Amino acid sequence: MSGMFVYTPDPMHNQPLEAKLNLQLMLEQWQLSLYYIWQFSLMALVLFTYYWVNRYVLIRKVLANHRIYLFFLCSAIWLLLSYPLFGSLILQLPLNIPELSLLPSENHNPFDTLNLLVATIIWGIATPLILAFEHQQSTRELAEITKEQTQAELKMLQQQVNPHFLFNILNSLYALCLAQSGHAAPMLLKLSDLLRYVVYQGESYEVALKDDLAYLQNYLELQQMRVGSRCRIETNLQIPEEKLQIAPLLLIMLVENAFKHGVEVSPEECFIHISLYVQHTELVFKCINSLPDQAINPRANGIGLTNLKRRLQLSYPQRFTLLSETQGQQWHTRLTIQL
Repeated sequence: MSGMFVYTPDPMHNQPLEAKLNLQLMLEQWQLSLYYIWQFSLMALVLFTYYWVNRYVLIRKVLANHRIYLFFLCSAIWLLLSYPLFGSLILQLPLNIPELSLLPSENHNPFDTLNLLVATIIWGIATPLILAFEHQQSTRELAEITKEQTQAELKMLQQQVNPHFLFNILNSLYALCLAQSGHAAPMLLKLSDLLRYVVYQGESYEVALKDDLAYLQNYLELQQMRVGSRCRIETNLQIPEEKLQIAPLLLIMLVENAFKHGVEVSPEECFIHISLYVQHTELVFKCINSLPDQAINPRANGIGLTNLKRRLQLSYPQRFTLLSETQGQQWHTRLTIQL
């Protein structure tokens, strides 16, 4: 608008204006340009005030916390009070001449109903646009909050190291140290590797599948050293060459359950069979362990299994299946994940 006014000599007396902008002319007549710019900036500030009050007072305070009829009532009161006030302000600008003003009514009457009509039209156009932006912003903020909550919950679940396993290993180490056994140092070294993985990799969103399987093998070797020949552990882990990623410490929870409910409570010889293979990007993990005599359903409501299901739901929604059930004197678990 300032550029059009600079381009047109005596613009208020030469209406309508020609829609032309000459930047060189504006620079040459910079004082005149500033004279127009500050007045149109004040008019723009009036428009911005309508937007600001509508968004941050009428919509966020009134509409968000009260019924819609109160929103319309407050909006009507705001328009009735503001349009003559802003109209009087604009009439003080030097650009106004006796024959013509900068008001929509083009006269010197700030109470003219045409000014109210224009203010209402501005409100009517701005309101649905603001509501659309508010909805988009709230949806984005809600998604970010949900994502943060999910990440926080995942981190909490990942950091839940099984204290039962840790206590058993420490007790075994204590016994080996008392007996001055040569197995104490290798067992301590493997335990250190396990804890290092939990601390440095356990908080990651994803890790390399081969690293997680290396952790699983370390765990199995450590458990074999602890339980000795009483438990027969057989593994068939077909580690793929592809650089696949997986959420850390998922598979170990199924193996921990097998030891806790199949080996720890069994006085006689027992076994654990573990297999893993990947078809394309689908991982298939199976864990079968023997159950002691008179075993009942020990894992139906176990914390470990509940923890695992929750982590799978957060990390792989609609992309996993988990079957865990007893078959005779064996417990069968099958987990598939679309990596």
